[in-house]
This record gives sequence, structure tokens and C-alpha cells, in this order.
Amino acid sequence: PEFFFSIFLAFLTQFMKHRHSFVEICTNIWNGMACILVGSQPDGEMDVNCKEAARFFWFGIPFGFALNLAIPVLVNLKGSTSVPLFRALALPIAALVTMTNIVDKSIRSSFSWDAIFGVIACTAGLFLYYGEDVKHFALGFSTVKSIDGLNV
Repeated sequence: PEFFFSIFLAFLTQFMKHRHSFVEICTNIWNGMACILVGSQPDGEMDVNCKEAARFFWFGIPFGFALNLAIPVLVNLKGSTSVPLFRALALPIAALVTMTNIVDKSIRSSFSWDAIFGVIACTAGLFLYYGEDVKHFALGFSTVKSIDGLNV
């Protein structure tokens, strides 16, 4: 479902931004997919590094699979509400990373207080959700009580 929704959004944003015809939008989307998947450079687009984009895309696939495999573990450990919280924290952290000099200049962005606020808000949400667990971890597990030899 996400794939079809993203294709719909791609058409919609291309139409709203450029007011192209349906054929031009399809060509743009096809060129973008070819750039990301196989690294082929579209004609006349010299400012886009498709080989590097394809490398990053394929490099990220195992991490995406690992995240999808870790979701059931996260659900088992704390409940399904932790998964959206961690995923919500990923985007503001990615925004912070793109504001640094460790990324390529083609994806680097300028400083934004929105990204800082996003990280603060998501981190505060995580601390509120995991309140007792965070306090327990911060105290160094020294307050763990034992009942009949079993740690609680």
C-alpha cells in the first residue's frame, strides 16, 4: 500500500510543482527510479550524482530489512507504541545529520530550528513513555529487588 500511495503522491507533487503533462510526469518518475535503482544519469541532469544515490539506496536496504525484522522484537519487549516513537525520532535525527559536514554537499541542508525542535520533542516523548524504565536505567540497576532469588 505504501508503494502505491507514494506513486500517487509523486504524481500529485510533480503536477503541483511543475504543471507537466501526464507523459512528462511519467518520464520524470521513470528517470528518477532509474537513477536510484541502477545509477543511470538522466539526460541533461549533470548536478545529480545517480551512481552515488544508487549506492546509498542499495547500501540502506539491509538496514531497512533489519529494522523490519526488529519491529516484532520491539513490540514484544515494550509494546507496539514504541515502534512509531523510534521511527518518529529517526527523521529529526536524519535532518540533524544533513545539517553537518559529514554528508555530501548535494544533500546537505542549512541549519533549521525545526530539526532541533523535532529531536527534542521526540526525545521528550520517548522519555515520557519510558519514564520508569529510564529512571531505573539511570540509577544503574542498583534498585533491582530480588524476590525468591529472582530479579524483578
